[in-house]
Amino acid sequence: MVQPIRPPEQRQATLESWKEIAGYFGVTVRTVQMWEESRGLPVKRLFGPRGRVRAEVEELEGWKRQFEADGRPPEIPAKAGTMRGWIIGLIALVVLGIAGWTLLPSAGEPARYELKGAVLVVYDWRDR
Repeated sequence: MVQPIRPPEQRQATLESWKEIAGYFGVTVRTVQMWEESRGLPVKRLFGPRGRVRAEVEELEGWKRQFEADGRPPEIPAKAGTMRGWIIGLIALVVLGIAGWTLLPSAGEPARYELKGAVLVVYDWRDR
């Protein structure tokens, strides 16, 4: 469960920045921005060049209770590096696949064969 940093008697009625909202929940600024985008965190964007926001504590508490009613806290989103990790892993898999395809010996065309009793033995150009 996400716990606020400030005790209830010190809480403001309105939080005026991403930093204050993040501090209220005890998470990072990026986390509350992700919650706004993916989970509908109730913030109001203000006009201006710096992307200012405002949030009412009562609305934030109602939003948090919505997740607690389901028996789960609002999740902290995965880090942005996770996608980069998937891409690097996929590239490594492709490179290893190509290397394996070209380096593994293949049977190829039979170069010769011989019959040893009731057994047919077939050799490739490497005499394998």
